[in-house]
Amino acid sequence: MINRNNHFLYWIRIRNDSIRLRVRFGGQEGLGLISLKLAADKRRKLALGFIPLIMVNNDSQNLKGGMVMKDWGYKRIALRLLSIMGLLLVLSGCWISVEKDTELLTAEFTTKDNKEAELMALCLSGDLTAPDDLYNQVLSDLAAIRSLFGDDIEPLKHITFTPPWRPGCLIIGFDYARAQEVADGNYHAWDDLNKEYQVIEIDTNSTDSIGFAILNFKHRLHPRPLGQLYDGLPGVEYTEPNYLVGDFSNIYPRKQGDGITYLFREAWGDCPSGCNSQYWYFTFEGNQPVFIGEWAPNDVSQEPDWWDKAEQNIEQFHEW
Repeated sequence: MINRNNHFLYWIRIRNDSIRLRVRFGGQEGLGLISLKLAADKRRKLALGFIPLIMVNNDSQNLKGGMVMKDWGYKRIALRLLSIMGLLLVLSGCWISVEKDTELLTAEFTTKDNKEAELMALCLSGDLTAPDDLYNQVLSDLAAIRSLFGDDIEPLKHITFTPPWRPGCLIIGFDYARAQEVADGNYHAWDDLNKEYQVIEIDTNSTDSIGFAILNFKHRLHPRPLGQLYDGLPGVEYTEPNYLVGDFSNIYPRKQGDGITYLFREAWGDCPSGCNSQYWYFTFEGNQPVFIGEWAPNDVSQEPDWWDKAEQNIEQFHEW
């Protein structure tokens, strides 16, 4: 972070296929996000002044917003473009995003009526909030499956979806110095983000001893996009979801083409040692659910023909 006469301050970080830019002019500050496809082993963290050179990795490609950088090395023009964007940010007092699925800082959040469908759409999309079209599709699909098959397969009525992590919850790990500031209540770099994204609780019980804090947000927000917002703050070493522990009945959805497949799983018994399980697998033809099959591994050891595809739903769930 470089401060030039308390007027211009640029902070740029290339991480997770995006460039984050923070700029200050006088007492105002803005933050911008730019999506960048960048080789994972070539990411760079940069702190720059107002007009010096910016290093763009030779493997960088496809800077969304109309500019492609490849094999350019050091480029003055790149920083000039970022500088102009940053200045416009400050003057307009708003966020800039050229990535269509990046939420605006001033976004208004709402909680949808059906929690299960909202959380499932949140996971399937990877967006900060559940998209309306995906939410409605999931809501319709689950209702159709339970309506058509719930009388014959009773567990479909009570098995509900739970994501692998707590929605609207983010773990942030700090370096030693910033961890002490957080524990003492003197860390203010996150104040703006906490306000805009509506943090309702900051748990610092483990900050002194382990170095992380837990933020709880008002709404059902996806922790991974949240983590990208907080990653660039001073002293932040990592961000991660607050994962659930244990095993339980669940629904494992997976997008396939324009549709979604659903694997229902009922789990019981000594789950810490490995639950007994029974599965029901559904696909869709248009708006109509299709029951593919049922499998109880504890009763029938032979995997059914459809299991290779159904198991991908579980594998994807654990990647979320």
